[in-house]
Amino acid sequence: MSYGKEGFKERMNLSVKNGPDLTTLPISSDKELLDKYWEIYSIPGIQDIYNHLNNALVDSMKTLPGYIPARWEAKIGVKIVDKDDTNVWDLFNFASQGSVQYQDYAKDKGATLLMIENYETGLIWDLYLKNEYIKKGSKMLGWKNSKLVTP
Repeated sequence: MSYGKEGFKERMNLSVKNGPDLTTLPISSDKELLDKYWEIYSIPGIQDIYNHLNNALVDSMKTLPGYIPARWEAKIGVKIVDKDDTNVWDLFNFASQGSVQYQDYAKDKGATLLMIENYETGLIWDLYLKNEYIKKGSKMLGWKNSKLVTP
């Protein structure tokens, strides 16, 4: 119901009628739908992001074959809770349930923890974008419409 224009409009109508409890953003670039959404919900920064999607850097890695097995299904080599053969997703899942603490795995699984931190807060990506070498390389590659290249 949330992906189609009419379905999402109906969710917004129900939200207005029953209280503003809509917990998802519209997955759409439809101007009419977005205008109605912004009338109901004011989320600092999010509307600005939607308005500048044409200038966004696309993460092509997520479309490459092998991304899902490498990102989510990779074995991390530790026992978590009662599961011996855990993968990255298990660590996210158990941590979100409060069954484990990320810091318990920091000594042996630093790279995994960096991925988790980036997933939850975006800190690693933000630091990456501030790196002058990354900015210079992006400019050399001709990436003009990118957060990496400043005018």
